[in-house]
Amino acid sequence: MAVTSSTTSATSLTSLDSTYQTLIDYQIQMESAPLTKLETQQTALQAQRAIYADLKTKLDALRTSSKALVSTDPFYTLKAGRTVSVSNIVEGTTIISAASSSSAVASSYDISEISLALADRVRSDQQEYSDQALSKSGTIYIGGTQNRSAVVDLQAVDTISQVETSDVIATGQKELGNGTYYIETQQNATGVWQFRLVDSEGTAAKIASGASTTSFTSSWQTIPTDGTTYSTGRGLTIDFGTDSTKFVAKSKMSGATSINYQAKGAEVTVTTGMSLNDIAYAINSGKYASGNEVIATVVNKQMVLSSKFTGESHQIQASGAVLEELGVLTGTSFKNIMQSARNATFKVNGLSVTRSQNSALTDVISGVTLNLASDAQGKSATLNIASDNTSQKTAINSLITNFNTLQSYISTNLAVTKNADNTYTRGSLSGDQSIVSLRNSLFSLVGSSDSTATVFKSLKDIGITVDSNLTMSITDSSKLENALNNNYSDVISVMDRVMSAVTSKLDKYTGTTSYVDQLIKANAKKTIEVGNSIVSMNKRLDAREQVLIKYYADVQSQMDLLTNTQNTNSAWITSLYASLYT
Repeated sequence: MAVTSSTTSATSLTSLDSTYQTLIDYQIQMESAPLTKLETQQTALQAQRAIYADLKTKLDALRTSSKALVSTDPFYTLKAGRTVSVSNIVEGTTIISAASSSSAVASSYDISEISLALADRVRSDQQEYSDQALSKSGTIYIGGTQNRSAVVDLQAVDTISQVETSDVIATGQKELGNGTYYIETQQNATGVWQFRLVDSEGTAAKIASGASTTSFTSSWQTIPTDGTTYSTGRGLTIDFGTDSTKFVAKSKMSGATSINYQAKGAEVTVTTGMSLNDIAYAINSGKYASGNEVIATVVNKQMVLSSKFTGESHQIQASGAVLEELGVLTGTSFKNIMQSARNATFKVNGLSVTRSQNSALTDVISGVTLNLASDAQGKSATLNIASDNTSQKTAINSLITNFNTLQSYISTNLAVTKNADNTYTRGSLSGDQSIVSLRNSLFSLVGSSDSTATVFKSLKDIGITVDSNLTMSITDSSKLENALNNNYSDVISVMDRVMSAVTSKLDKYTGTTSYVDQLIKANAKKTIEVGNSIVSMNKRLDAREQVLIKYYADVQSQMDLLTNTQNTNSAWITSLYASLYT
């Protein structure tokens, strides 16, 4: 029996008689009822999680579009659109071009009497060769003088007591370029005294942020009152007063301390083995102050020196005996002047404007970047800035689409449908009163009215309504167009009120700690628990099947032994009977 037991313990289900297989299959099927229930629950949880994920996606989309319609949002999409065109020019010419921001006033601007800015350009005498050694040596200074200097006109000495030049130029920074600078001072809204350095056009220069040697800023920064000398990191140091009660606010136009700054030029060493090409290369490799850069080229065996930038503030400065020998200089003056530096001058609606450059003029017309084309010399043109509401309407339509998509999705999944067999199919969100509340609140908010508003009390007043099918749409496009064109600030007001409320409501349903996110997390936790239960149940059923297989294998073994014994006895009886009667 022991041997028989050892053999049957390794018996598989397929080795059993079909009768026993059927009995085992039936038993396992009966005992699998809880497993079937768990698998059904798992499928339902997975379907529910997909619903929650879709819901979250649609909530996030609506929140993004509603938040972007609140004017304080960094990604505000209801900014006024502008189109730019140029008129009153001859066909085939450009004269001017421009880009406009939403802050530009829609109007026409006459740009007239244009005189383009020019860069300084000088040349040497013609040399015999450009690629042969010139046997000249010495040091030249170009793009500045041999030593930096500053003429300072101190104002309000209790605020700024001293300004001096410094040889300290921070790593990665360029020395301040030639020109007049002003140290502006102010007391901000919180009472903190601040300063900044601006150039003659009022553009703030980037200087060291406090005592840092790696961080530079053009923003206002706090005036130090500890008596230490402040270094700009770009060739100037400033000593401030220590008693802030004596500080005085000064701007460029109201008597700020001024500095007429002269930058140090690039120091270029010329050796006897250098050719004209070599000297040009050395000049181009020089270390220049900001805006003082000089570009050297060789044309027809003559070295041409050109200022990298246009305007009178970027005139070329140079010194050195080698430049005199090459015919660039005669004494302290340039010998061969090809083009003199000149500022751009023009009129805008009759007002005179002077700038050092021809392009990227951001401070001439508010909200507009103006460019004078190369064919503008002596010409005139009209710049037309017109309102364009395309982007605004796109943003509003995005909100409407996302609103309707969410509401339709919620409605579908809240519904309870009666089937043909009188049973009912419940939507995945049916019975969730929080979602029902959200749906109703959103309809209420977009249809709300503010009786205290002076122009637009609701979205309906600008042509946006929700119809009887609870669908949002622009039902009066002309009303919306008129509102955007003529009452833009009032449109902002009604949108801010409604969209802030909508966004605030959605905040409770989106995000990592929101209602829907908690539903997703709870679903995930339950799915894991059910999955673990399924694994455990399968293990128990597998073990149960093995027990049943062993049991019926033993039964089958005993039945086989009994049959064999019966057959043996029958054969013995038959043989005995035959021997007795034959």
